[in-house]
Amino acid sequence: MPYVIAAPDMLTTAAAEVARIGSSLNEANSAAEAATTEMIAAGGDEVSAAVAAVFSSHGKAFQTLSAQAAAHHSQFAQTLKASAGAYASTEAGNAMLVPNIAVSVGGLTFRSGSATATSYLFPDIAIAIGPNSSAQALLPGDIAIAIGPKSYAQASEGYLTLFDRAFAIGANSHAEAVYGNRDTAIAVGTNSEAVASQSNHELACAVGTNSSADTYLGTFAAAFGPDSVATNNRGHLGMAWAVGAHNVASVHEGTLDAAVALGAHSTAEAGDGNLNLAAAVGNTLDAAATGANCLVDIAFQL
Repeated sequence: MPYVIAAPDMLTTAAAEVARIGSSLNEANSAAEAATTEMIAAGGDEVSAAVAAVFSSHGKAFQTLSAQAAAHHSQFAQTLKASAGAYASTEAGNAMLVPNIAVSVGGLTFRSGSATATSYLFPDIAIAIGPNSSAQALLPGDIAIAIGPKSYAQASEGYLTLFDRAFAIGANSHAEAVYGNRDTAIAVGTNSEAVASQSNHELACAVGTNSSADTYLGTFAAAFGPDSVATNNRGHLGMAWAVGAHNVASVHEGTLDAAVALGAHSTAEAGDGNLNLAAAVGNTLDAAATGANCLVDIAFQL
């Protein structure tokens, strides 16, 4: 059974070169046409006239053949270019037919296409679905699921960090639950990011395009809405909620602090103390409860 190997890029380059050669030949033929088809007799006698007529007729015949050759050359160049396009389309279609999926359970991995999945010990589970997606479940009891082109999910990193969960769903989504036990990171949406790290029983949840949720030595951070941001930095038992487009909620350096931003383009910050509450409910509002204990700042818009 015969096999054919084609390189579409090389075919395209060859087609362009063939077309260039054809253009050069056409220019040369056009430049020589007048001199070869309308030859002037060397003298006024009949012999000179007959010789000129013979050469002129040969010149015209040559131009006719050249025109036919140019037509065939042009057709060949077009066919070569079309063939390159057909090969490229076929290869692209074949690439789409290859499923990009990887599943790894307890160190056993099945992989197809560009997706990758890694697990080490049972009952780790890592699943990646989508072109260049990646999932890593690195310690016992971890679950990492990445769905979407270039999505990334990692559960656990460090010494004896167990039963973490990381879910990244959407193109370029990113979820990490690392350096802690029973942490959960959920990122849903294009370019969404969720990170839960350095503590236990943390939850970071980002839902929406370009949303971001990050808890570091904290407890809870949730961002719901496009370009929303929620951060919890060393906020023990603290909560940061950003709900709506372009909202920002942050909790830091305290215990039982809460920051809530609802609406659009609002900001809430609580921290540097204990039992503080900052709430911005509405559009383009700011609320801050920081620097002491039991502070309350609520900005409300009807």
